[in-house]
Formats: sequence, structure tokens, C-alpha cells
Amino acid sequence: MADVTRRFGEGGTGIALADGWLYYATDDGVYRYRWGPGQLQPSGSRETIVQGLPTGGHEAKSIALGAGDALYVNIGSETNSCQEKDRGNRSPGHDPCHELDGRAGVWRFSASRTGQRQSDGRRVATGLRNALGLAVHPGSGELWSAVHGRDQLAQNWGFDERKSAENPGEELVGIAEGDDFGWPYCYYDVDLETKVLAPEYGGDGKSVGRCAKAKAPVAVYPGQWAPMAVAFGRAARGTGRRCRRSPLAPPGRRRSGPPGSRSVRTVRSTLPPMPAARSGAWCETGADDRRPAQRDWSTRSTSRRVGSISTGRLAPGGGGSCSR
Repeated sequence: MADVTRRFGEGGTGIALADGWLYYATDDGVYRYRWGPGQLQPSGSRETIVQGLPTGGHEAKSIALGAGDALYVNIGSETNSCQEKDRGNRSPGHDPCHELDGRAGVWRFSASRTGQRQSDGRRVATGLRNALGLAVHPGSGELWSAVHGRDQLAQNWGFDERKSAENPGEELVGIAEGDDFGWPYCYYDVDLETKVLAPEYGGDGKSVGRCAKAKAPVAVYPGQWAPMAVAFGRAARGTGRRCRRSPLAPPGRRRSGPPGSRSVRTVRSTLPPMPAARSGAWCETGADDRRPAQRDWSTRSTSRRVGSISTGRLAPGGGGSCSR
């Protein structure tokens, strides 16, 4: 538990610190407070950066700050798989899926301009059901996400329960301008190691069809892990090689197995170098009800903060720097 807590503003999911500002996202907007060194709460009033974002369904907004005044915002889908009846038994999917016009993707806004609407931003990538884990690589400036895949292959379409428990895979993706990752038409099959056509769109669990054009993930994790955050750090000392790793914080959802959250890491030697000023530590969570919703790496802070969805607290710890 934190030694000292201060509460302000309203609850939300996304959070980021940059250039003396604390940014945070509610379900329908992004705001910021002026933030000074050593402060536990802001001294001034908040500024509204983006307002009127769509709510309902996957409405939690994660954010990431990039170079060139970039503010990236995840706008998740309204439904599970864009069906005519959401989560309905053997209900076909809308084709084309109307949700893709304004949801199920990542949008870019100005991080400094106030009073923006969704129409003021531009869509960077589409076909992302819920890109809740969102982060910018501090060495390259590349945008990355850990994505929540679809549900209910067994319940709605009669798939084998075991297969449905492990599928679709939760994807770690690198995002570039114009990318299409395939939702709702496609999902990643962890057994076939490729994206396949969803049953709502004529898929049989094996056929690929239009999904051959969907961008592939960099890494895949077991189905229903629902990763909540991504952060980058250096490989541990003594490994004999310099690798970059991306820790994920999956809480688990809609599946059997041990409850609670965990952190996992993906070690890749192909990622760009990390800046020397960044710490090599990362946030860890135990199997309890405090699930990190988002983490932000800071070059200036020497404390670690783990945020709790259930309490909204920022709890300082040791080594590295992370924020809810």
C-alpha cells in the first residue's frame, strides 16, 4: 500500500506523464493537468484535450504519447465480433462492419491542442478489437499494442471447448500508419499459427480467405489473457546479450484457471536499443485484485508506481518507473 495517497479528478484507464503534464483518459475523453516535481496532486485545473469519444462496449481508453506532439488513443469495438446480434448464437457478422468507421482502432490526436473531437484526429490503424495495452517504444518511437481478442467460439459456434479456451491468441503487434489487423473478419489461431476467417464471416476454423491480407502479430499469448499494459525495458544483467523486452500485464477473462493477474515478458533482440537514461526494471503484480491498467515509463522518476483499477491509486515502489 502507498504511504500517502491523494485523490483528484474522475476515474479512468489511460495515463501518461510528459513535459510537465499528467495526461489521463476517461471512457469518453482525454485530459491533462500541469504536474510539477514532487507533487502528489495537481495545483491547477484540468485541460480537455479530446472529448466526445464513443462509449459502450469496449469503452476504456488507453493512451500513449509519441514524438511530434502525438497522442495515440485506443478506441475499442462496441461488440465482440460485429454480429447482427452481439454475442448471439450463430448470429452472422455485419459485412462490411460499420464499427470500423469510428472504433476498433487507434487514433492519433495532438497532445497539446485542447477541445478536440474524434473528427479532429486521424485513424492510424484499424482491425484492433481492443488495443488496451498501448505503448511507444522509447528508443525508436514505434507504436506497440497488446490486443484483446474475441470471445465465445465455443458458446456461439460450437467449437471444441479446449480450442475455444486457448483461442484466439492475444496478439502483441507493432503498429504503423495504415495497418489493418483484421478484426472482426479474422482471429489468430494459436494451433495453426496464423490468422483465420471468423465463423461470423463464413470461417470453419481453418480457412484463411481475406485474412491473408491482415497484418500478423509479433508475438502471441494464450487466449483470454486480456493483456492490460505494455512497457519496454532492458534485458536483465548477466544474460550475455542485449535484448529488449516487453512486459505484459494480463488479468485473465472469460476462461477457467487460476484467478488474478500476472506479468509476463517477451524477450526480442530485434527491437531498437533503449535510451541509456531508462531504467531496466519493470512493474510486477501478484495474483490479487489490483490489475495494472496502463503503465508509463519516465526518464526522470526513480520510483515505481502501480495503479489499481479497483482503487484508482498510484502506489510507489522500487526500481524503474511505471504508472497506472
